[in-house]
Amino acid sequence: MVDAVLVVGTLFAAYLGFATLALASSRPWHHFAGSRPRPHGARRLLVGASIAFWTVSLVLILFRDGPAFGVLLWLTQMSVAGFLV
Repeated sequence: MVDAVLVVGTLFAAYLGFATLALASSRPWHHFAGSRPRPHGARRLLVGASIAFWTVSLVLILFRDGPAFGVLLWLTQMSVAGFLV
């Protein structure tokens, strides 16, 4: 059960990483926020948050599966999360 939660958690963290990276771009930001301008410094914060989410995803998967299979599974989950976004 804990293994399944960790896999879903890593996929969710990778998804959040791609979602915040998409919000750092101007076109998705306008779809999300409408006519409100992006606050000053928000782009840098969103890119930093996406890197943090990806790091959490990698650490969780390495904790669960180790470095040999964990990196392969992480790259696969990153591809799936990017496609879902």
